[in-house]
Parts: sequence; C-alpha cells; structure tokens
Amino acid sequence: MNSIQSGDLPAEKNQRKTCLMVGAAGICINGLIFLIELFSGLSTGSSSVTADAFHNLADSLSAVVTVITFLLVGKPADRRHPFGFGRVEYLCSFLMGLVILGIGVFFSRTSCEKLLHPSSLQFDAISFSLMVISIPLKLFFSLLNRKYAKKMASPILKAASVDALGDVFILTATTFSLLFYRLTGISADGPLGLIVSGFLIYSGISVTKQAASSLIGEAPDPVLSETIRSAVCKSKYVTGVHDLIIHDYGPGKVIASIHAEIPSYIPLTKAHQAMYQAEEELVKQGVSLVIHIDPVNETPDYSQPMQRRLLSSIMR
Repeated sequence: MNSIQSGDLPAEKNQRKTCLMVGAAGICINGLIFLIELFSGLSTGSSSVTADAFHNLADSLSAVVTVITFLLVGKPADRRHPFGFGRVEYLCSFLMGLVILGIGVFFSRTSCEKLLHPSSLQFDAISFSLMVISIPLKLFFSLLNRKYAKKMASPILKAASVDALGDVFILTATTFSLLFYRLTGISADGPLGLIVSGFLIYSGISVTKQAASSLIGEAPDPVLSETIRSAVCKSKYVTGVHDLIIHDYGPGKVIASIHAEIPSYIPLTKAHQAMYQAEEELVKQGVSLVIHIDPVNETPDYSQPMQRRLLSSIMR
C-alpha cells in the first residue's frame, strides 16, 4: 500500500545533511589532532603518542567514510536495489572496525618493543600544550556524535562517539605520562602504548562484530515490534494482530508486514481505509508497513446503525 524509498521523505534529507555535517567536523577535528599528536610524538619520541596520532588519522579517514556512506545512503532506490542503500552504513561500519583493529595490532608490536627496550623521552612544552588542547576537541566530537547517533539511530555515528570518548581517556593518560616523565624521569611509554593498542583492538572487534551482526540479520527490536503491534491494534475495527515480520534495510529504513484481524461483517472499503491510516502513521516513524486484512467471524455489534446490521445479515 505504501513504500519507503531513499530520498522520499524530507526528514531523511535533513538527517543525511546533518550526518554529512558531523562527518565533515570529524575530518577537520581528527585531522587537526593527528597533526598535533604526530608532531608531539616525533618531538618527544613517545610511541604511545605516535600510535594515538595514527589512530586519529584512522578516525579522520573514518569520517571521510562516514561522509561517503551518507552520500551513498541518500541515493534513490533502483531496480537492482528496490529498498535503497541503507545497509551501506553497516558495511562501512564493518570496514571501519577492520581498519581500527589493524592499527591496534600494528602498534601493539611497537609498544612491546618499547617495553622490552625502553628509550628516553624528551619533554617539549609546546607539544605538551598542544596535547592538552586536543582533549576538549575530542570530547566535543564525541558528544556531537553521541547526540546525533541517538536522534538518528545511526550505528556509524555511535561507533564514532564511543571511539572518540576512548580517545579522550587515551589523550588524558598520554598527557599525564609526559608530565610524569618530566617530574620523575621514569618513562611509562611502553605500558601506555600497550593500553592504547589494547583499546584499539577492543574497539575494532566491537565495531566489526556489531556491524557483522546487523549485516547477517538480527532479531527485531522488541520495542519496535510492540510499537507496530500497538499502532495497528489501536486502529478502528482491529480485534487482534499476528504474523509480524520485520526487515531492516538500514537505520530508519524498516519494512514490515502484519496480519490484522477484522470482523468479517466490516465492509472492505472501510477496513482498507482504517489500515491505510495506520500505515501512514507508522511511515512517520520510519516504518513502511503492509497490513494484510484477515476477516474473522464475530458477532456484530447491534448497537451500530441499521445499515451495518442489514449488511451483516446479507453477508451471512
């Protein structure tokens, strides 16, 4: 009766525009922090700082992927992809997870070498100051992604938010290690490098696992299922529902079907109009629903007008 195609709804266009802006902010912020940390890491000889610098480079590239993803998601549906390109976001999240995992494994080796063969660091006031400035920048980016991830139920923005929040703690710990070395002369670069690498590996596995689960197909969200059932059951004439099936074609692109039980004496045109209104209401929530009308034999309500009572007698 109705269908959602990519680009059909103005709300979807506004969401994609917002996500593109968030992605662009990620490119700028992560790119700037990469340059700051790379300069600081080379100046001080800190492998943990250098490792996190390339982590932020990966985050910047991930932001580029985010922008490309939402451009692809915004493509209109075609014959080969009649339900749009919403699942591209899951695929890109999966690839982002693999990149983060690879960087974590690479720098874990570097950190182990630093742990086995410690080297002296050089405290640089400029580098230290730049590192301190990077912390609120990263926190702002994490909160920005978190805000819009909740609004749009976007896994790629949620992953970016969690990753950025982890970076805030990593930056704080790394900055503290430089200060600790300045005060005591003891280098904690190797252990901190392993902590950074461990966090990267954990983040990569988590993002990849979640994206893979979405691509394979997860059980529908119980809240969404109940929302659909409640919306249909509240419709006029409906006495019950069954056989709800939900297909996920990307964030905000849900296609579902359900059987609605309606007394057999209700005229088809009236039943159809009631179901159409229910479908239109759910479209506003990002659900394209097809309702199959199941006539059930029930005793008609004789308090209804004479016309319905006569129609009930004829249909018997």
